[in-house]
Amino acid sequence: MLRSEIRTVHRYGISFDRAVYSSPSLGQPNCPVTCKVEVRYHGHKPTRLEVFRDGTWICTATISTAQTREQQMGVQSRRNAQKRKAARMIANANYLRALSERERQREAGVPDADLPPLPTHPDKEAEKAAGRAASTRQPARPNASSSRNPSDADLSRPPTQAEINAITKKESA
Repeated sequence: MLRSEIRTVHRYGISFDRAVYSSPSLGQPNCPVTCKVEVRYHGHKPTRLEVFRDGTWICTATISTAQTREQQMGVQSRRNAQKRKAARMIANANYLRALSERERQREAGVPDADLPPLPTHPDKEAEKAAGRAASTRQPARPNASSSRNPSDADLSRPPTQAEINAITKKESA
């Protein structure tokens, strides 16, 4: 029989029995931060919590110290996405605030030359950042078929028959 308790989802996960349990699904729209959830668990020292909200299963949260690398990366990815979303919301709010202040000053009779400059729109800043990231990427490796040495082949795809023949000829020689 599973035991059951009501807990609150925090930005870091769920506190339970002096430990932190987390999952990439916690903090998502179906289970936002500060919502109350029902956790169900087995025995004295649970390593996993089944998380329910309004009777609907949300996820299985695992104790943070026992998570696999993939689970840790999933949780970190979710947290990073939340940080980016918050930064976008703040940037949009700042832009709108600057825009309304500029309009207020214009209505007050301040000449256009004396108005403070409008900051760059947040979407344009994101496009610039994406362009910078694309320009810093390393160039693609040359195609294996144009390579003279079959050992330089791209290992992310299966070898062609010509590459296999070249390797077997080289090994038999």
